[in-house]
Amino acid sequence: MGKGRRLYDCAPVGYFTLGAGNTIVQANLRASQLLGMESSRLLGRRLVQFTAPESRSTLALLLPRLQTSKEGLVAELRLQRNDGTTFPVRLKGQAYAPEGSLIAVTDITTEKAAQEELLRMNETLEARVTERTARILELSAELQTVTVAVAEDLMAPIRRVASFAELLRRDVTEDQEASVKHIELIARSVERMEELTTALLEYSRASHGRVRLAPLDLNRVFVEVEKDLQPHMEGRNVQLACGPLPTVLADSHTMQQVFLKVLENALKFTSTREVARIHIRAEETDSAFVLRFEDNGVGFNNRNKDKLFGVFKRLHPESAFPGAGMGLAVVRRLCTRFGGRIWGDGRVDQGATLFLAWPKQPTVLD
Repeated sequence: MGKGRRLYDCAPVGYFTLGAGNTIVQANLRASQLLGMESSRLLGRRLVQFTAPESRSTLALLLPRLQTSKEGLVAELRLQRNDGTTFPVRLKGQAYAPEGSLIAVTDITTEKAAQEELLRMNETLEARVTERTARILELSAELQTVTVAVAEDLMAPIRRVASFAELLRRDVTEDQEASVKHIELIARSVERMEELTTALLEYSRASHGRVRLAPLDLNRVFVEVEKDLQPHMEGRNVQLACGPLPTVLADSHTMQQVFLKVLENALKFTSTREVARIHIRAEETDSAFVLRFEDNGVGFNNRNKDKLFGVFKRLHPESAFPGAGMGLAVVRRLCTRFGGRIWGDGRVDQGATLFLAWPKQPTVLD
């Protein structure tokens, strides 16, 4: 065997020498390995017989063009082994005689797999970028809403302070009783501003601070939060029940804040009930755990459910249920930061249910 023949047979690339009618007249060792057949069984057969059905038209167009191309041709197609399996190859052809050609075949299975993995990663990255962009836009819009709400809610007590201070200045030497009354009103307005400012700071902190994602048993979270709620339940008949809860990937402090705020809200709006019933249970979907917080409180009109988690938004009079109107807004902020969602469903005087969808793979948005 000559040196050229040895190089041909031992080349790491599959070589087919085609003769008249594009039949195989020579095939090296690598070519026979790729097709899973001995070289002797390949001879005399047409290359198209070892091409996957979806690539035969490509090969049929390529081979005649080899005879008129001085530079040769390159194409990607799929070959078919003797056992019927197919694999991708890069085929390079070069005419070497009036009716003959040399075909070099390189298996690109690994290359194609890497390309597909890269495409998959790009698609995943694009999806994550799209999701994070949407969340950032949502938080940005929410910030604008918060700014307006803060201005409106803080300006009211500020105006009252200014008004009563002016009345006090006028009456300080004329009507001592009126002066005392004005002082009391000023003190109440200042307390209200302090309450709103404290709530606003708490809301702001819900979007910042260090967090640590780790497996967290929500049953233990409930036990700890239930202890903190005892002062809210003293002197009341409260039936606070909890079904089996899952272990989730979450930040412990964040989840305790979520449970505490939601349950404080439920206790507030069941305060008029002779027996307050609050029940927590969990469901699982493909991508999230959904927690249900159900109560038998005063409920709300479902037409207003979009306002339920707004900053300083109230669905009930402050005189009946005092507070800054910030608790559920903080919960929503906490959930959004981790890619979660919260929504509500209620009926007037028939209780309410808050749903919290916590992702199985949360991503922290700072």
